[in-house]
Formats: sequence, C-alpha cells, structure tokens
Amino acid sequence: MKKTTKSILTMLGMLMATLCLAQPEKNIGKEKIKELSFMLGEWSGGGWMINPDRTRSEFTQEEKIEMDLNGAILIIHGNGWDMEGKSIHNALGIISYDIKEDKYFMQAMLENGQQTKAELELISENKIEWWFEVNNGSIKYQLTFEGDAWTEKGEFSLDGSVWYPFIEFTLTKNL
Repeated sequence: MKKTTKSILTMLGMLMATLCLAQPEKNIGKEKIKELSFMLGEWSGGGWMINPDRTRSEFTQEEKIEMDLNGAILIIHGNGWDMEGKSIHNALGIISYDIKEDKYFMQAMLENGQQTKAELELISENKIEWWFEVNNGSIKYQLTFEGDAWTEKGEFSLDGSVWYPFIEFTLTKNL
C-alpha cells in the first residue's frame, strides 16, 4: 500500500511539474499575438489589382480583425467587391503563433476551397510580411499600419529575386 501511495504521489508530482512548466508556453503565444493588436478593428477602403488577363481594375475592400481563443489567435474576415458591387474576394485568415517553431503562421482560406498555410513575420512595430509558395513561384504581402491607415501590397515572383506587384490597397480604420 505504501509503495502504491508513493507511486501515485510521485506521478502526481511529475504531472504538476509538467503542467507548471507548460503554462508559460501558453502565455508566450498570447504575448506574441498581442504584439499584433494594432491590427484589431474594422477597416474599409479600396485599391487596384491586376487581373488574370493582365488588365488593371479597382475594387473596394473591408476587413474585420478580432482576437479569439482568449487572445491566442487573430481572426481576419476579408471581403472585396468590384466597382459594380459584385463580390470578388471572400476570405478568412487565422493568425497564430507556433511556440515550438518560434514563428507566426496564417492559415488563409477562400470561399472556393483554396487555402494555404503562410509564414508571417512582424518586421517592425507596425509592419507585417506574409508569404507562401504557389505552383510557379512565390507570393508575398507587405502590410503597413500608420495611425488609422492600413496599406497592403501584394507581389508575385517566379524566382524569389524579381517581384511583380499585382495588388495594392489602402484601408481606413472605422471608428
């Protein structure tokens, strides 16, 4: 009986030590997500994009960004319309921080079922870059937040050294 009790107490002690050691890791992820809190809110504006036929068109855009899972992730809802009001963009993004890999990731999903897991980096206190590979190259987005303005530029590259802009928009935070 003494051996069993001692074994159980030893196992409980090990479990408690493990839980105590694991707790700070949970806070690290939340602290990293908190660094992106300048993105929170509802944003609207417009911009331009290059279409598949290489013509340029303008659009309006709305983004809603909020924290979820008690501050562990950011959820981004993005919607865009052409100048006639037709929906051309409906996306959901989830930004998280992977404590094991020590980096941010964004899972980006479109309404047509396409999705990607992109790496995301906080370049400075108000600048973010996220990127991913596609079949014939790479795509990267650069986001800059200054006051109540959000500017985003998207570029495509075949080789990772020469980049071609294909989208740019500026949004204003709705107060």
